[in-house]
Amino acid sequence: MRRHQSEDEPSDGRDTAEVIEAALTVCGSAFHLKQPLKALFVAKGVPASMWGRYDVAGNSKYVIARNVFMDLDGRSAEGRRILLAVITELANLTKPHPSVEDKSVGRAALAELREVTTALRILQDPDAIRRSERAQRQQQVAEARDRRGMELSSLSRRVSDLSNPSSNAQARGYELERVSPTSSQHSR
Repeated sequence: MRRHQSEDEPSDGRDTAEVIEAALTVCGSAFHLKQPLKALFVAKGVPASMWGRYDVAGNSKYVIARNVFMDLDGRSAEGRRILLAVITELANLTKPHPSVEDKSVGRAALAELREVTTALRILQDPDAIRRSERAQRQQQVAEARDRRGMELSSLSRRVSDLSNPSSNAQARGYELERVSPTSSQHSR
């Protein structure tokens, strides 16, 4: 789960431990009940049997989540992919689960996880992603506007050239029909 790691590289223990600790804090602070947390884990690819192996009487969400994280991190590239998917989902939560009593603690844990994962370049800053997407959309709009302006300018020059009375009127008329965007629709 290291920064920009390839699937064949081993995980960096320090980075992984820091992220897992922040994620465990989210599991305990942003979720009050085990069931919503289990649903998130399973939805991201954690086998229900893996969760069930640790969901025994007396085990808290922390213990279950820690064991699941350790199992996933110690597995193959697929296990690390699932671990990253779970942590990404946790980091992208915008607020604690509704059943959480102290929502400020849950929000703080979520902010800490986002900060750690962003600093280690495991996740990109959501605000930076939104800014980048907005800039890309604005660039596309500007390019489309520029293309349209060039097309209109070219069309305007052709129409201006065709309005020169020194050439054959019938030839100008046929050429004007070819220039007109609506003439091709009417001729079909």
